[in-house]
Amino acid sequence: MAYTPSAKKKAGIGYEDIVHEVQAGTFKPIYYLCGEESYYIDRLADFIADKAVAPEDRDFNLTVLYGADITVDTIIAAARRRSMLGGRQAIVVKEAQNVKNLDRLELYLKQPLDTTVLIVCHKNGTIDRRTKLATLVAKEGVLFESKKMYENQLPTFIRTYAVRHKADIEPRAAEILADHIGNDLNRLATELDNRPPGCHCEEGRV
Repeated sequence: MAYTPSAKKKAGIGYEDIVHEVQAGTFKPIYYLCGEESYYIDRLADFIADKAVAPEDRDFNLTVLYGADITVDTIIAAARRRSMLGGRQAIVVKEAQNVKNLDRLELYLKQPLDTTVLIVCHKNGTIDRRTKLATLVAKEGVLFESKKMYENQLPTFIRTYAVRHKADIEPRAAEILADHIGNDLNRLATELDNRPPGCHCEEGRV
Protein backbone atom coordinates (compact mmCIF):
# COMPACT_ATOMS: atom_id res chain seq x y z
CA MET A 1 0.00 0.00 0.00
CA ALA A 2 2.96 2.33 0.53
CA TYR A 3 3.75 3.50 -3.00
CA THR A 4 6.51 6.04 -2.56
CA PRO A 5 8.95 7.09 0.16
CA SER A 6 8.65 10.73 -0.84
CA ALA A 7 5.37 11.52 0.93
CA LYS A 8 5.61 14.71 2.94
CA LYS A 9 5.83 14.54 6.70
CA LYS A 10 3.92 16.83 8.97
CA ALA A 11 3.56 16.94 12.74
CA GLY A 12 6.17 14.20 13.10
CA ILE A 13 4.49 11.45 11.10
CA GLY A 14 4.33 10.71 7.37
CA TYR A 15 2.59 8.38 4.97
CA GLU A 16 5.04 5.51 5.39
CA ASP A 17 4.99 5.87 9.19
CA ILE A 18 1.21 5.54 9.26
CA VAL A 19 1.28 2.51 6.97
CA HIS A 20 3.89 0.74 9.08
CA GLU A 21 2.04 1.41 12.34
CA VAL A 22 -1.26 0.16 10.95
CA GLN A 23 0.38 -2.90 9.42
CA ALA A 24 1.76 -3.66 12.88
CA GLY A 25 -1.75 -3.51 14.33
CA THR A 26 -1.39 -0.15 16.05
CA PHE A 27 -4.43 2.10 15.63
CA LYS A 28 -5.12 5.60 16.86
CA PRO A 29 -8.58 6.94 17.84
CA ILE A 30 -8.52 9.47 14.98
CA TYR A 31 -6.73 9.98 11.68
CA TYR A 32 -7.25 13.48 10.28
CA LEU A 33 -6.11 13.31 6.67
CA CYS A 34 -6.04 16.67 4.93
CA GLY A 35 -4.33 18.51 2.10
CA GLU A 36 -4.33 19.32 -1.59
CA GLU A 37 -3.25 15.88 -2.84
CA SER A 38 -6.21 13.50 -2.64
CA TYR A 39 -4.20 10.44 -3.71
CA TYR A 40 -2.61 9.81 -0.32
CA ILE A 41 -5.76 10.76 1.57
CA ASP A 42 -7.84 8.20 -0.33
CA ARG A 43 -5.29 5.42 -0.04
CA LEU A 44 -4.60 5.94 3.64
CA ALA A 45 -8.32 6.05 4.44
CA ASP A 46 -8.97 2.80 2.55
CA PHE A 47 -5.89 1.12 4.01
CA ILE A 48 -6.65 2.03 7.62
CA ALA A 49 -10.30 1.00 7.32
CA ASP A 50 -9.39 -2.32 5.65
CA LYS A 51 -6.91 -3.16 8.40
CA ALA A 52 -9.10 -1.94 11.27
CA VAL A 53 -12.14 -4.07 10.44
CA ALA A 54 -12.09 -7.70 9.30
CA PRO A 55 -13.79 -8.34 5.92
CA GLU A 56 -16.53 -10.46 7.47
CA ASP A 57 -17.42 -7.65 9.93
CA ARG A 58 -17.56 -4.70 7.52
CA ASP A 59 -21.31 -4.80 6.95
CA PHE A 60 -21.76 -3.93 10.62
CA ASN A 61 -18.52 -2.31 11.83
CA LEU A 62 -17.56 -0.08 8.91
CA THR A 63 -19.49 3.16 8.42
CA VAL A 64 -18.86 5.60 5.57
CA LEU A 65 -20.27 9.13 5.90
CA TYR A 66 -20.24 11.97 3.37
CA GLY A 67 -19.70 15.51 4.52
CA ALA A 68 -22.38 17.11 2.35
CA ASP A 69 -25.06 14.87 3.88
CA ILE A 70 -24.24 15.00 7.59
CA THR A 71 -23.56 17.25 10.56
CA VAL A 72 -20.75 17.06 13.07
CA ASP A 73 -23.26 15.58 15.51
CA THR A 74 -23.77 12.68 13.08
CA ILE A 75 -20.04 11.96 13.22
CA ILE A 76 -19.89 12.15 17.01
CA ALA A 77 -22.91 9.87 17.42
CA ALA A 78 -21.43 7.28 15.06
CA ALA A 79 -18.03 7.40 16.76
CA ARG A 80 -19.54 7.00 20.22
CA ARG A 81 -21.69 4.07 19.21
CA ARG A 82 -20.37 0.68 20.27
CA SER A 83 -19.66 -1.75 17.44
CA MET A 84 -22.50 -4.19 16.81
CA LEU A 85 -20.31 -7.30 16.88
CA GLY A 86 -17.94 -6.15 19.57
CA GLY A 87 -14.33 -5.32 18.88
CA ARG A 88 -13.21 -2.44 16.72
CA GLN A 89 -15.25 -0.31 14.32
CA ALA A 90 -14.12 2.22 11.70
CA ILE A 91 -15.93 5.44 10.81
CA VAL A 92 -14.79 7.04 7.54
CA VAL A 93 -15.85 10.64 6.93
CA LYS A 94 -15.36 11.58 3.28
CA GLU A 95 -15.49 15.18 2.02
CA ALA A 96 -15.17 16.41 5.59
CA GLN A 97 -14.44 19.91 4.28
CA ASN A 98 -18.19 20.16 3.67
CA VAL A 99 -19.14 19.56 7.32
CA LYS A 100 -20.18 22.77 9.06
CA ASN A 101 -18.73 23.54 12.50
CA LEU A 102 -16.30 20.63 12.28
CA ASP A 103 -14.34 22.18 15.16
CA ARG A 104 -17.04 20.78 17.45
CA LEU A 105 -15.45 17.38 16.88
CA GLU A 106 -13.22 18.36 19.79
CA LEU A 107 -16.13 17.38 22.06
CA TYR A 108 -15.63 13.77 21.01
CA LEU A 109 -11.84 13.87 21.15
CA LYS A 110 -11.87 14.89 24.79
CA GLN A 111 -12.97 11.32 25.51
CA PRO A 112 -12.70 9.17 22.37
CA LEU A 113 -14.04 5.63 22.35
CA ASP A 114 -11.23 3.09 22.48
CA THR A 115 -13.01 0.73 20.07
CA THR A 116 -13.55 3.38 17.35
CA VAL A 117 -11.11 4.33 14.62
CA LEU A 118 -12.31 7.65 13.19
CA ILE A 119 -10.88 8.54 9.77
CA VAL A 120 -11.56 12.10 8.61
CA CYS A 121 -10.82 12.94 4.96
CA HIS A 122 -10.50 16.71 4.46
CA LYS A 123 -9.55 17.44 0.84
CA ASN A 124 -8.52 20.63 -0.94
CA GLY A 125 -7.45 22.32 2.24
CA THR A 126 -5.98 21.84 5.69
CA ILE A 127 -7.05 22.16 9.28
CA ASP A 128 -6.13 25.38 11.09
CA ARG A 129 -3.36 24.14 13.36
CA ARG A 130 -4.03 26.92 15.85
CA THR A 131 -7.41 25.46 16.78
CA LYS A 132 -8.16 23.28 19.75
CA LEU A 133 -9.36 20.57 17.37
CA ALA A 134 -5.96 20.40 15.67
CA THR A 135 -4.24 20.22 19.05
CA LEU A 136 -6.49 17.38 20.19
CA VAL A 137 -6.07 15.48 16.92
CA ALA A 138 -2.29 15.68 17.21
CA LYS A 139 -2.49 14.60 20.87
CA GLU A 140 -4.95 11.73 20.53
CA GLY A 141 -4.27 10.52 17.00
CA VAL A 142 -2.64 11.40 13.70
CA LEU A 143 -2.71 14.67 11.79
CA PHE A 144 -1.46 14.10 8.25
CA GLU A 145 -1.15 16.68 5.49
CA SER A 146 -0.95 15.43 1.91
CA LYS A 147 0.79 18.03 -0.25
CA LYS A 148 0.98 18.23 -4.01
CA MET A 149 4.08 16.51 -5.33
CA TYR A 150 6.69 18.59 -7.12
CA GLU A 151 7.04 17.87 -10.82
CA ASN A 152 10.64 16.70 -10.44
CA GLN A 153 9.43 14.01 -8.02
CA LEU A 154 6.90 12.49 -10.41
CA PRO A 155 9.25 10.17 -12.38
CA THR A 156 10.42 8.60 -9.10
CA PHE A 157 6.82 8.14 -8.01
CA ILE A 158 5.99 6.46 -11.33
CA ARG A 159 8.97 4.08 -11.23
CA THR A 160 8.36 3.19 -7.58
CA TYR A 161 4.66 2.57 -8.22
CA ALA A 162 5.47 0.37 -11.21
CA VAL A 163 7.98 -1.71 -9.24
CA ARG A 164 5.53 -2.26 -6.40
CA HIS A 165 3.02 -3.55 -8.95
CA LYS A 166 5.59 -5.91 -10.49
CA ALA A 167 5.97 -3.85 -13.64
CA ASP A 168 8.93 -1.99 -15.10
CA ILE A 169 9.23 1.35 -16.82
CA GLU A 170 12.24 3.00 -18.41
CA PRO A 171 13.37 6.27 -16.75
CA ARG A 172 12.78 8.29 -19.93
CA ALA A 173 9.30 6.77 -20.33
CA ALA A 174 8.50 7.77 -16.74
CA GLU A 175 9.54 11.33 -17.52
CA ILE A 176 7.35 11.42 -20.64
CA LEU A 177 4.37 10.08 -18.72
CA ALA A 178 4.91 12.64 -15.95
CA ASP A 179 5.12 15.47 -18.50
CA HIS A 180 1.97 14.28 -20.24
CA ILE A 181 -0.26 13.88 -17.16
CA GLY A 182 1.32 16.22 -14.62
CA ASN A 183 1.07 15.96 -10.85
CA ASP A 184 -2.33 14.30 -10.71
CA LEU A 185 -1.27 11.18 -8.84
CA ASN A 186 -4.66 9.50 -9.18
CA ARG A 187 -4.49 9.79 -12.97
CA LEU A 188 -0.91 8.54 -12.99
CA ALA A 189 -1.84 5.54 -10.85
CA THR A 190 -4.81 4.77 -13.10
CA GLU A 191 -2.62 4.92 -16.19
CA LEU A 192 -0.11 2.54 -14.63
CA ASP A 193 -2.84 0.22 -13.33
CA ASN A 194 -4.23 -0.14 -16.84
CA ARG A 195 -0.99 -1.63 -18.09
CA PRO A 196 -0.80 -5.45 -18.20
CA PRO A 197 0.90 -7.06 -15.15
CA GLY A 198 4.61 -7.40 -15.62
CA CYS A 199 4.70 -5.07 -18.62
CA HIS A 200 8.01 -3.51 -19.60
CA CYS A 201 7.45 0.06 -20.70
CA GLU A 202 10.26 1.34 -22.87
CA GLU A 203 11.11 4.83 -24.01
CA GLY A 204 8.66 6.13 -26.57
CA ARG A 205 5.95 3.63 -25.64
CA VAL A 206 4.04 5.22 -22.77
